[in-house]
Amino acid sequence: MKKIIVMLIILSALGVYAFSITPAGKAFDKGVKALNDNQLQAAKTYFNEAINHDPKFARAYSYLALVQSKLGETDDAILNYKIAYKFDKKDGATLTNLCSLLVEKGQKKNAYEVCSKAIEVNPKSYKAYNNRCQLFIEAGRFDSAIADCSQAIIIDGQYVTAYINRAIAYEHLNQYDRAVEDYTSAIKINPASALAYNNRCVANRILKKYVPAEADCSKAIALDKTFEQAYLNRAAIYEEQGQIKDAAVDYASYLKLRPDDSSVREKLKRLLEQK
Repeated sequence: MKKIIVMLIILSALGVYAFSITPAGKAFDKGVKALNDNQLQAAKTYFNEAINHDPKFARAYSYLALVQSKLGETDDAILNYKIAYKFDKKDGATLTNLCSLLVEKGQKKNAYEVCSKAIEVNPKSYKAYNNRCQLFIEAGRFDSAIADCSQAIIIDGQYVTAYINRAIAYEHLNQYDRAVEDYTSAIKINPASALAYNNRCVANRILKKYVPAEADCSKAIALDKTFEQAYLNRAAIYEEQGQIKDAAVDYASYLKLRPDDSSVREKLKRLLEQK
């Protein structure tokens, strides 16, 4: 079954500066405090106020975009990240965040250009490398994806998403043993990653290592009982081993989460007719 390529919006802090000697700075500092307190609407108001006082205040635009991305106002966030970059072309964090949002929006060409620029501005931006890795996967350029995710891992060896994405690229090249190794690394870093367990389940299933595959899908479900793909993958493992009753139970569990999936409903019907 198809695995998920995770595309995370980067919501890391862009760096805090105190400008409280000016009206724009005072509003900005209030916005940062509201953001840290998760008072997003208040933060949005303060950052807009800072921009009204100083229309070229790049960091205020970046923080406003950050708040807007958290509020799901993606188009506005993209616009404000672009404005921020216009006024500060050395801010790699702004470019990295913009890249993430463009990836999310499916604007692949623009995302690739912005990710590459982010790496040029800040060669240590492991998140920009990871974002570009995702774009390479979607473009079918798997060797390039592996190179970028590998670079992200060199910069930050604890970055789970880069291991998962590199594993996905390895799978596309039928290098399933390497994929399993990367999923295992991701799990060691984050034992609560249901995605890593599910994806390793798939790779092990293809390798016909059914015992660890079943264990991995079971672990993914234990971590996230709404993880529909894990039920589907474990059902396929049971079915391939002739465990029809167990497969039927998992297909039924999947359908509770995805009742609109007619193909799986037909599959379950056929299995029940075999019993």
